[in-house]
Order: sequence, then structure tokens, then C-alpha cells
Amino acid sequence: MDHRRLHAAAAPCNVPLNSTEFAQRLRAEAARVNRYGGELGFILFSLDDLDGLYARLGSRSGDDLLDHLTTLMARRIRAHDLLARRNKGEYAVLVPEMELTEVTGFAVKLRRLVDEYQFNDAGVMSASFGVTEFRRGEPVDALEQRAQRAMERARAAGGNRISAARAGE
Repeated sequence: MDHRRLHAAAAPCNVPLNSTEFAQRLRAEAARVNRYGGELGFILFSLDDLDGLYARLGSRSGDDLLDHLTTLMARRIRAHDLLARRNKGEYAVLVPEMELTEVTGFAVKLRRLVDEYQFNDAGVMSASFGVTEFRRGEPVDALEQRAQRAMERARAAGGNRISAARAGE
């Protein structure tokens, strides 16, 4: 039986998850890769200058912007990818069956989506992305920490960038 095909058929389509649901699904996907093999990409991104956006828009409009952006992202990911809005302005995307080069290319598309997004008087928006891949046998925390460090490198380099990190970095 092809477990990847079974997984793709059983996954819900493009429904943003909360942080707890996302963490559970991340652990399940890591267990799947550990057992059956395959690829598992992970993207973590955060809007640059979120405080400035909230200052320009106000709290309610800032929250509306994040809700709309979440919906837009959910429409752009594949049916078996998983999206979560983890904190204000921070998102995670789990991309099964993609290796690091493909995940990085996918992150380019998402970054472009943020760049081109128009919401009321928000002005120009950008995001910093950390991209990595799961290595069989590693703790899930290591994957998340690697993506976090990569995202922080992108932000430290001026934002509106993608930083990729291989397993073991």
C-alpha cells in the first residue's frame, strides 16, 4: 500500500489549524516519515514590521488583515499541506513529500503572495521565511528550532528574505 497516497487522501483540505492541532499533526507526520520514509518540509514565516502595521491600521484592522492573509495562504497551499497561524503574524506550513529545494521554491511563491497582497491602507508588507526539512529520527523540536533560526537569519539580513537550513545545521 502506498502510504503517501493514503495520507494525501485522508488529509483535510486547506483548513488553517490552531497551534495545538498543528503540533499534533507535525508529530504525526514526523512519525510517518520515520516509519515509511519520504520527505517532510517545514516553513516558518513572520510578517516584517508587524508593530508598524498595527500602528498604521489599528488593532481591529490589523487582526482583520491577519485573518484575510491566513485565508489567502490556506487557498494557496496544496490540499495535504498544513497551515497554522501560531502567533500574531507568525505562520507555519508543513509540506509533506517535498525536499528542501522544492520547499524553498514554494516559500518563494508564498513570499511573493505577501509582497503582492493589498489590504486597505496597510501599505507594502513583507515577511521573513525560515525553511528546512525533517531528518528521520530527529526530535520534532529540532526541526522547529532550525526553522526558527533560519527565519531569524532572514529577518536579521533585512527581512523580506528566505533562509534555508539543512538538517544538521
